[in-house]
Amino acid sequence: MNITIEQIFPSLTWAIRQEAMYPGKDLDVVKLDDDFKGIHFGLYVNHVLTGVVSLFIDKDRAQFRKLAVLPQMQRKGLGNLIIQYLIGFCKTEQISKIWCNARVNAIGFYKKNGFVTSGAPFVRNHLQYIKMELLLR
Repeated sequence: MNITIEQIFPSLTWAIRQEAMYPGKDLDVVKLDDDFKGIHFGLYVNHVLTGVVSLFIDKDRAQFRKLAVLPQMQRKGLGNLIIQYLIGFCKTEQISKIWCNARVNAIGFYKKNGFVTSGAPFVRNHLQYIKMELLLR
């Protein structure tokens, strides 16, 4: 497999988000109000966009949102590659903490990548989430 990760235009994230996170929902559901204020990365497998993540930097902290890998390509380590790339990028940008609101069923995935839970779980759109964070310096 030939795998590359690069910065992409926000609209390229939408179809991957939709298929991986909100199948059967309208494309507008996956768009974020601040999409055009973020930095977006795409993971390509053999030149096909397969995974995405969106990063929003606020001073020396960064939140990532909508980490998504196409369903047929999940559980192959691609999400881990995206997270590791994101961590490296944030270190280069002198970010002190990276965090996300993770679905509770993904806590193990984030813990394997060094993240810890912060605070109590909460519900949004009928799904349980918890804040997960990683200190980078």
